[in-house]
Amino acid sequence: MAIDTIKSTAVLDGAIATADIADDAVTADKLANAINTSIDAKSPLANPAFTGKVGIGTSSPIDMTGGASPSLTVSSNGPYICLQDANNADQVRYMSNNSGVLQFGKVTDDGSTTKTEHMQLSASGQMGLGMIPSKLLDLQATDNLAIRFYDSSTFKGGIEVATSAGDMITESTDGDLAIRSTGHMLLSSGGATARAQIRSTGTISLGGVTTHNSTILMTMGGNGTHHQHRWNVGPHYTSDNPSFYTINEAGTGVYLPHGNNAWSSHSDERIKENITPLGNVLSDVMDIRCVKYNLKSGDPSQTKIGFIAQDWQSSFPEVVDEDQNTVIESDGTIGPIEESESTDIVKAIAYTETIPVLLKAIQEQQALIVTLTTRITALEDA
Repeated sequence: MAIDTIKSTAVLDGAIATADIADDAVTADKLANAINTSIDAKSPLANPAFTGKVGIGTSSPIDMTGGASPSLTVSSNGPYICLQDANNADQVRYMSNNSGVLQFGKVTDDGSTTKTEHMQLSASGQMGLGMIPSKLLDLQATDNLAIRFYDSSTFKGGIEVATSAGDMITESTDGDLAIRSTGHMLLSSGGATARAQIRSTGTISLGGVTTHNSTILMTMGGNGTHHQHRWNVGPHYTSDNPSFYTINEAGTGVYLPHGNNAWSSHSDERIKENITPLGNVLSDVMDIRCVKYNLKSGDPSQTKIGFIAQDWQSSFPEVVDEDQNTVIESDGTIGPIEESESTDIVKAIAYTETIPVLLKAIQEQQALIVTLTTRITALEDA
């Protein structure tokens, strides 16, 4: 920093010291020595009662009543302080007070006035990092690394928030967002009640559900009385009236068309092959029981109507499925196989797929009725 002449004025408890220094390389030591030589007996070396208030650019350093007074007061039109690393002359950082806004940044030591602001504290107490703040804390980054807090030395993301317990939020360099927790992850609004949870077992609950069944991957519920605890799932409404699809890993499934209350499944002939007639079924369906029943795991008063899967299995195995993940317990209830000692796989029936069988039986009956009607008519006309 080349300066021809510098005039330094310091105030120590009201004693003003002024020193002119002409040098091509003014150092802090030279400045201090020049000032100390002209300070009167109120110098801290000569006066142990010296309180240590120093003013630069002012003869009246700030003296606060009822609290600790600052040791240094710098006064000018927009006071501006530079800090230069002697070992890295081009690395100059500044601090300034611009109309009550405290600014921090970098200045280029090349004779220009180029300044790059990195942080500022507004007059109203708002903090801005990389930008002018409009909220209590505003951040703006020039790359993906906006903010990171972590306890370990390993970091592979663009944003990371971590605790010693291992909970953290990470945005990786490829744009993925990962949220990790050693326990459960909770989302809440309007208080401490969790509105969504991801349990450590991997299950998900939405809508304030607080009890969990580890066998159910996702649980949804409403608030209030039991009749409000229901699933409300579907596509967002748009002008193109979208359908709601439920598709399995094989790419097949069903969908609910807009405005319908019954599921549809793809049945286009162009997507089928090896098509053959069903054949006669009337004799086979005659022994299928049509029953009323209640589930052993449910309310005995809740009567249902249906079929027995075993009645269909021998003649129409296509409509019967054995869920390899679910077993029947000794009390007649069902549960996940991984949590049970039972090996009795539960049978299920696809009720909608019994419709073609039943329709074929009706067709056979109708053909028989027509044949008998024709014979009766012929007999009556004879």
